[in-house]
Amino acid sequence: MRLIFLMVAGAGTAFIWLSGQDLPAIVPSHFNANGVVNGHMPRHAYLVFVSAITLIAPAIVVFAPGAAIRAPGARVNLPNRDYWMAPDRRARTIGMIDNYFAVFGIGLVGFLCFTHYQVVRAVAADPMRMDMAWMNLGLGVFLGFLVVWMFAFIARFARRD
Repeated sequence: MRLIFLMVAGAGTAFIWLSGQDLPAIVPSHFNANGVVNGHMPRHAYLVFVSAITLIAPAIVVFAPGAAIRAPGARVNLPNRDYWMAPDRRARTIGMIDNYFAVFGIGLVGFLCFTHYQVVRAVAADPMRMDMAWMNLGLGVFLGFLVVWMFAFIARFARRD
């Protein structure tokens, strides 16, 4: 699943760079609650910044938990921790945790690409403005995904095989 995450993160970064080529030299990079532009960046800086956020933040989410749990003496807070971290299940448990966080990382990449696309749409609008209905819908979908992901993660480890 981590390989799929890396492919999605790479595709997301390519999407940002390809869709960002037609942005103006100075890109609106911040919008107020009404969708009105209140911050700008040079296009290259915007593309580097958004690409970095789209790669680095999800990569931390995906790879940090597995690295932390693999560390000697790692303290793990899971439902039924003693059961799941028993020596005969530990490797499988770590693999499941890696997979759950890879799924979360894929969702985060998707949301960040969606947010960038809203900037592209805002630039094309006349007058230049972020469509906050779409932005709020995207945020709601992402938060719904987060809640479902969180409950699925907890439920998975709350029960024993």
